[in-house]
Amino acid sequence: MYLSVFYAAFRWLGVLRGRRDRNLLIGLWVGMGLLVAALFTLWRGPVYVGVAYPFGTILGLVIYLIYYALTAEPPETEEAQPFAGDRLLVTALAAAVLAHYVEIHFGIAIAATRVYFFLYTALLFMVTYLLPRLKEMGTAVPVESSRRGKRSRRQPRQAAPAKSAGWGPLLLNTLVMALIIGVMGYTFITYNQPPGQTGEELIQLTAGDIFQQSFFQDASKDFVDSPFIYLMVILTWGLGVLIMVSEMVKDKELRVPANLKALARNRQKIAAVIFLLMGAGSIGFRLVASQPANAGATALLGQSLLWLWGAVSIWAGVRLLVGKGDADRVFAGGVALAGLLLSLPVFLAGGEGVALVTAVICAVILYLLWDKVWSKFFLPVGALGAVSLTIGLGYAYFQAFQLRNSLLYRFTLGQPETALELQKFVVAEADYAVQFLVYFFVFVILLLAVAALVLSLAQKPAAKKSGSAPAYLLLLGLVIFGGWFVFASNVQVIQADMVYKRGRFFDNEAARARNLENWDSAIAIYQNALERAPNEDFYYLFLGRAYLERSTLTEDPDEKVRLLSDAEDRLLLAQKINPLNTDHTANLARLNTRWVALTDDEAARQERIDQAEKYYLDALSLSPQNSVIRNEYARLLLNLKQDCSGAIRVFEDSVAIDPYYTETYFDLAQTYQACAAGQPEDAQEEMKQKAAETVLGATEQRPNDSRVWVRAGQILHDLGDYEGAVAAYEQVRQLDPQGQLVTSWNLDFLLAQSYAAQGQIEQAVVLTQNALVAAPPQYTEQIQQFLNQLTGGG
Repeated sequence: MYLSVFYAAFRWLGVLRGRRDRNLLIGLWVGMGLLVAALFTLWRGPVYVGVAYPFGTILGLVIYLIYYALTAEPPETEEAQPFAGDRLLVTALAAAVLAHYVEIHFGIAIAATRVYFFLYTALLFMVTYLLPRLKEMGTAVPVESSRRGKRSRRQPRQAAPAKSAGWGPLLLNTLVMALIIGVMGYTFITYNQPPGQTGEELIQLTAGDIFQQSFFQDASKDFVDSPFIYLMVILTWGLGVLIMVSEMVKDKELRVPANLKALARNRQKIAAVIFLLMGAGSIGFRLVASQPANAGATALLGQSLLWLWGAVSIWAGVRLLVGKGDADRVFAGGVALAGLLLSLPVFLAGGEGVALVTAVICAVILYLLWDKVWSKFFLPVGALGAVSLTIGLGYAYFQAFQLRNSLLYRFTLGQPETALELQKFVVAEADYAVQFLVYFFVFVILLLAVAALVLSLAQKPAAKKSGSAPAYLLLLGLVIFGGWFVFASNVQVIQADMVYKRGRFFDNEAARARNLENWDSAIAIYQNALERAPNEDFYYLFLGRAYLERSTLTEDPDEKVRLLSDAEDRLLLAQKINPLNTDHTANLARLNTRWVALTDDEAARQERIDQAEKYYLDALSLSPQNSVIRNEYARLLLNLKQDCSGAIRVFEDSVAIDPYYTETYFDLAQTYQACAAGQPEDAQEEMKQKAAETVLGATEQRPNDSRVWVRAGQILHDLGDYEGAVAAYEQVRQLDPQGQLVTSWNLDFLLAQSYAAQGQIEQAVVLTQNALVAAPPQYTEQIQQFLNQLTGGG
């Protein structure tokens, strides 16, 4: 696909000069890709084929451009303009496609960046094919005389392009505008349950409530009135309609009314007076009407718009009174039509009375000023605005209805009573929620299909309209295949991601509360996501991690082994799908590390330790700069292999690789402290001194982080450097005097322990009493016991 884009761009630019150049480009692209893939397979293994082949194709493309630069000859004519605007644009688009090709293979590919490819390709198609073709269709072509035997020619005539029916562009623009508003509705329709809302109140929820909250409330700010999303939608609609109408006028698909018939009697003056009264009434109402004390942003915005509408109405009325030409009447008709159209969004925003009055008045004005020719301009414009907004907001309301059903789905099935029923329930709830996407795709594809049909029927074809039966059968087959392909390649993978994100909620809750049921729910949802996207290693990663974390909570040894075995299977599958993802290998190392504690057999235990070490080394070969994995490997050496020198060496390497990760300093200091035990006295003092220096190294890296100083104080206290610990805690008090990061009672308790260790009992007692007063209830018993030890109490 990418090669075809480069082929088309190079051919238009003249970089492909013939069949030989074409074959050379294709050969270099495919050949260099295969060659580099083979070399990487021999060097690093087959796992690198996925990145080696695109690297080779890029190299082949560069080689071809070098070949062209060396063999190209200067143009013989002066017509060639290498710096013409269209040539520069095509060159830039080809470069952008190449940059995107590099990004998706060697960087991060997301939906937004993938859209760029289609935008660039569409622009290339327009510049290199469509626009030149339209230009050629408009050039003069000679027409032979009808006389026989003579070769005389008539005057050249213009080859007229296919003419569009008047309703074609109108319907096309209406559907496009409806699609834009509908997509915005799908994006912004959401619901946040207000605090304190009971289940019985939630059952009473309507689609209108969801629509109202989505467009007119800010849930992040205590559900304050905020109409700005709705305002953005309406501004998009209004400006979009104006742009579309102006383009249709420019393309002569719509014509601004001219040569109007004179109005009977004083109809123009009556319309002018109505405009003036409406304008004066709008401004007067704004000045006189008092605003309620609890008026929100929507009401304030509406009152501000009264100023604008009043000024425009007065302007239209004055032009009708003073002006003599058709332009003044057309302008007034446009203002009346705008008022009629804007009544709909005002009505939906809660201004029912104002909207109805404005709509009636504007309809009366249009009736008074109406001319027959207006039906060819104002009626299409009104239909474009009204129909597009109705369809777009109608789909938004449908989305709100679907969301309402999803929120109330739990009440339709009843509360699950067993753990298995709970898992089935959360999976069924996720299945129901992801159906939103199917309806959205149907909405988008249906509008696009109707728009394409309208566009094709609007053109007057030069060829016959009917096709052969095999062609229609082939078309039917393509439609069926296209629907299946879209569902498999787009809908299912997005649904899987939606399901996965629902599982992340239970995952986070389980990690916070250490709850078995939440882990079981997360596991069930991750499995459902994998059923939709079985080759997504990311889901296997989280499923394996969920099994791993679930195993730490159960007390049954047999269940622990089963869960760890399930986790190992999922993580091995994830590693097989994507062997270059460091997380898979690191999680396998963590799994084997945890398995060691469950193994009584010494041989099996040693096998798990060796396996964990192997996985850690493999992970570090994939991500040598990853300090977290390197530190975990060092802890394995220290805790499971009792290799102090190896652990210290790995921690020191980690500090050298990433000196800004302060956690490594603390781990290294604690390793020095642990390894000092059992050493001769001189060696112990040396290691403790190194530990203290290492702790201070962390504070040097982040001298303004109070949490780093707290950690440093705790380790210095454990090392017996009580003065250093007190100094570290006092530094915390200076950096965080309000106790926002480190609570004051906790800091007082830590200081009290260090002062007590120094023998300063009175100071320790005062600090402990302060901590006891401010500490949460769950910590008071521990603090009271320490205070009793200081005072000699029972």
